[in-house]
Amino acid sequence: MACSFAPILRSKASSMLRHRLRFSPCLRAKSPCQNAELILWLLLSLAATPMLGQEQDSLSAKEKRRELARVQINELKAGTLVVRIPSDARKIYATQKLLESETLSESARERLENQLAETTEESNERANAIMAAFRNEFNFTKVFFMYDYSMKPLLAGEREGLFLAEAQKVDPDLRLGEQPFFVLRLGKAELQGEGRLDALVFMDAEGKDLYKPFPYYLKLNTVTYLIDQLFYPSKAFAKNILARVKKLNARLYRFHESVGEIPRP
Repeated sequence: MACSFAPILRSKASSMLRHRLRFSPCLRAKSPCQNAELILWLLLSLAATPMLGQEQDSLSAKEKRRELARVQINELKAGTLVVRIPSDARKIYATQKLLESETLSESARERLENQLAETTEESNERANAIMAAFRNEFNFTKVFFMYDYSMKPLLAGEREGLFLAEAQKVDPDLRLGEQPFFVLRLGKAELQGEGRLDALVFMDAEGKDLYKPFPYYLKLNTVTYLIDQLFYPSKAFAKNILARVKKLNARLYRFHESVGEIPRP
């Protein structure tokens, strides 16, 4: 618990002032040198008081952030994590619109059709790899999956008809209850002290990023992943996301243990 030294310092200054006024012959004689010494002491004492108050305020802010993180990790443990999966929806939609043109040459149409099929296949493979990683390596809390384009209706209050059974298949029976939920997004993020990186980032139910001391992000790119992309490109993402989700799960358990559970009333 933070301790304030301001009252102690003020008491000390007051005590010394009374002592000097009572016993110093120079002060009784109104000595200029002694008066200057006393004034300097009082000025320094008064200057130190707000500095100590600011330090106490800073400690209080840190304690508040830690308490908020404690509440959040306990709510996450008791609630649901919604994993937001990148969909490539804009790219797919743009390609589909191009294919609607009646002026396309046969070669251009074939190229766009191949591009659409490739994008859709990559998107499905990525979604299935993410879902498999969480199902195999994550047990800190209950997990739902949805595509990124479902974020807007989720924030608007929809709690069903959004969540996936597998890639491209929404399960109408999956519904968020009344318990708290958090969102985990994959993609570029501006991170505190790290710059813009590919990461797994935690968000609250209003779509706002969490912040320290909550372990609110985990970088996706590692040296191993970069090497795998060069030599095993078809397997690199699935291997990396499996390892990162495993590390994320362990990190959440450690943080939960470090801050403790909130006692139930």
